[in-house]
Order: sequence, then structure tokens, then C-alpha cells
Amino acid sequence: MLLKIIDKKKYVLNIKDKLKKSSFIVILNYYNLSSNELNFFRKEIKSNNGFVFVVHNNLLKISVSNTKIDFLKKYFLGPIIICFSYEYNSNICKILNKYIHKYNNKIILKSMCIDNKLISCNIIKKIFLLSTKKKAIQYFIFYFVNMTILRLINILIFFKKKLVNKG
Repeated sequence: MLLKIIDKKKYVLNIKDKLKKSSFIVILNYYNLSSNELNFFRKEIKSNNGFVFVVHNNLLKISVSNTKIDFLKKYFLGPIIICFSYEYNSNICKILNKYIHKYNNKIILKSMCIDNKLISCNIIKKIFLLSTKKKAIQYFIFYFVNMTILRLINILIFFKKKLVNKG
């Protein structure tokens, strides 16, 4: 279906508006996914207050231009499904995890953004296993506190070695 320029502009504005309001965004690639499989996926995400769009890369790049999620542009390669909701929803994570595993090489996770912050792939896998937002926040706090403590310990060890070498 070819869209006229006016329709494309409306489409871009619609997506841009929804993405600005969203606090949970997931970028997926899809390959050889049938329309029935995609419709089941959409229906399940929609029933949990989420949105799913299959969008041309150029239209998606225009939609995120000059927004807080502009950094996601580099993930807009290949056939894109963008899944988002206005707030973090653990049910959507469970659905995403289910479909990624069910259609092993048909749906591939590219990136995730929570509250305009990019989440790394190894953390995403752990988030998918969490059951609530509270647990996700606890994990992030634990992760960042531990990383800070480990960095501090490494710095102290480094300076201790420097002092021993000088002495």
C-alpha cells in the first residue's frame, strides 16, 4: 500500500506523539514472520496496553528526530517492529520474551529504552525474567551500587600498588 505524502506526515506525527509519551520502547527486527504470527503478537501486546507498529526505517527515523529518543536511530536497520507502552509493563516483557523464544530467528531484539535510557542487551534479558517493576528497580539499584563499589575497590587496589612500588 503506497501512502501519499500527506498520509505519511500524519503517520509520522502519530508515531512521534505516541513515542514522546512512551516510557517503555523496544526495537525488534523480524524475518519471515507471517501476517497471522504478527497479528497474534500485536493482539497480545495490545491487550496489555501496549502498541506495535511495523514501520519503514525512514519514517521511524523522522518520527524520533529531535526527541529524547533520537539515539535509537542507529538501531533502525532491517525490517523493524517497534513495541512501546506509556509505562513499564512486566506483562509486555513476558510477551516479548515468549515470542522471541517461540519464533527463534524470526524476531530479534535490537534495543530497549526505559524512561529515555538505552538498556544493554544482557540487562534486557534479565529484565525479561523479572516479574514486576519493583523487582526491575531493585535489580538496577543493586547493579549500579555493585558496579560503583567494584570500581572503588579497583581504584583503591591500584593506588595501594602504586604506593607499595614507590615505598
